[in-house]
Order: sequence, then C-alpha cells, then structure tokens
Amino acid sequence: MRPTNARALLATAMLAAGALGGFGGGSSVGAVAQLKVSVSVPSVLAGNSRHLWLANTGTSSVLEFSTPSGSEVRNVGGANYLMDDSDAIVASGAGVWVANASSNTVTEFSSADGHLIRVLRAPTHRLEVPVAIAIAERHVFVLNKAGTRILVLSESTGKLVKVLGGPRYHFIHTAGMVSVRDDIWTANGGGKGTLTEISASTGRVLRVVAAGKGRLSTPVAITTDGTYLWVGNRAGNHLSELSAASGRFVRTLRIRDASLDAVTSISVANRVVWVARTGSRTLVIGVNSRTGRPVRCATHKFGFPAVFSDGRHIWVVDRTESRLSEVVALNGAVVRVISS
Repeated sequence: MRPTNARALLATAMLAAGALGGFGGGSSVGAVAQLKVSVSVPSVLAGNSRHLWLANTGTSSVLEFSTPSGSEVRNVGGANYLMDDSDAIVASGAGVWVANASSNTVTEFSSADGHLIRVLRAPTHRLEVPVAIAIAERHVFVLNKAGTRILVLSESTGKLVKVLGGPRYHFIHTAGMVSVRDDIWTANGGGKGTLTEISASTGRVLRVVAAGKGRLSTPVAITTDGTYLWVGNRAGNHLSELSAASGRFVRTLRIRDASLDAVTSISVANRVVWVARTGSRTLVIGVNSRTGRPVRCATHKFGFPAVFSDGRHIWVVDRTESRLSEVVALNGAVVRVISS
C-alpha cells in the first residue's frame, strides 16, 4: 500500500524506529517465513512490482521470483546463456538484460518465460568486463570496467550503435550508472569523483558535476526516483542528493553514530533510500522532502549486500550467506528469507 504523501511515510518510519529501538533495532517483527530455493553466491538483482530477478553466480543463472509471494517462478540459464559472474541486471519491457564480467558477454532473455533472446559477445560488441547496464531511449548502455567506455546498443536488435568515452566524459573508475527519463547519469570514482550526464539519444555530454559542486567523495553507487539523484560515496560518511534535471546539489544526508562509507548498493522508492555497505549493515533512511533530515528506522546484518526496492518491500542480497531477504519498507522488519 503506497503512502499518501511523504509526511505519512515519515510518520510511519518514525513509529517504526521507536518500535524497533531506533537505529540499533534490527530485530524482526513477527514470524519470518523460510523458503528453500537453490540460491548460490547471489550478486545483483532487479525487478518490478510483480517479479524479481536475482543473478545466481554460483550456478551461472538467474532466479526469477514472484514479489507478492516470494516463491520461485523459474531458474533461467544454461550453457548457451553465458551468464558467468553477472555484475549487473536490468528489466525493461519484454527483456531482461544481464552484464556478465567473466565471459565478457551481455545476455538478453524474455521476461515472460525466460527463453534466450540473444547473447552479445566480445570482440564483436567490444565488451571488456561489462559491470553496469542501463536502458533509455530504446538503447542499452553497457559500462566496460576494463576500457572505461560505455557501449550503446540497440535495444531491439542488440547491434552496437556507438562507443562513448574520452576525456570529456570523465569515465574514470566509473562504478554506477542510472537512467533518468531520456538521459544517463554515471558515478565516476576517479579522484574525489564526478557525475556525468549524457543524452541517451545522441550520446552527447550534457554536464559534468565536479566533486565540490556535488559534495561528492569518491562516488561508487547512484540511484534515482526520477526527480532526485542519490549518490553513495566510498568516503565522507554521507549520501549526496542532487536534482536529476539540473545536477544542482540539494543536500547531504547523514546518520548520527552510523557510517555511510563504503557503499555497495543503493535503491530508492517512496522517498525512502536504502543503502547497503560492505561488511556492515543495511540502513533504511526516510527522507523528509521539506528538510532532508534522515529518519533512522532499523538495521540488519548482511554480508556484502545489494538492495532493490519495489516500493512496499526491500529485497536484500546477502552474498556471504547465499540468501535473499525480504524486508518491509515501512518498518524494517524481515518477513521472508530465501536460501538453499
């Protein structure tokens, strides 16, 4: 059920924080459902209000789940899918796209039944350790870790359209990429960091936000709700919030007595930003749209986590323990754990 406005969400989050003992809560409320599925070294996930796709690197496959029930729908994969060491996954319309770092491939399969649509390979598509993927304006954008380039592919045919790179793009240690309407934003971790906005239709650089302008401190993850960008940093102990339309700095978000360094993943829905940190805890932060003050709700222990929010629930990958947890967005309670 979607909150009617940001104030309602903030009030609910505050109540949840009190019920769970504030930031140091982390205990589940009620019974936790345990589902047995062959989860093996999960890495990244994507989804929508009905389906969730989880890259299962231990079996070189993708597990599809029903988000309402948490039940497994299918295990997508096979030798011809070439999904080895998948580092990024995104769902768009009829297709699910997966970037596979070890095999230097990008795989597209049907979101309806999992059948293989195509596998794009190096060197034909100039793939060099693909680690991030985004879709906008009927194009698929693939970030090459090794070549510090972004490949632009046709979403309908998979054909390589152009290669973006060079000094003006500032693709140095680029670690995150997100689509906002008809543009692409990248988080570049070189030096103190930059953000680059690119036109999805032309590939032209629209703006570069410098570290000082965006209050960046080695950005490593980025997410958006279409209006704002939230950037996770490796250092600085804060999140950076910027306007997605102009790149203008809005505010920094901090939590007293809690670190926001070493971010591995970040997701937002209904004005709640979820942040995953390496070897530590996953935090839920409710953001007041008028003041930007964070609200501490709950924390849970996850190993090298990644997060995805469908609005009502948060899905958290625990790579260390090979499990997937479902967390209620409004109160931080773990309600389902999926593991082998």
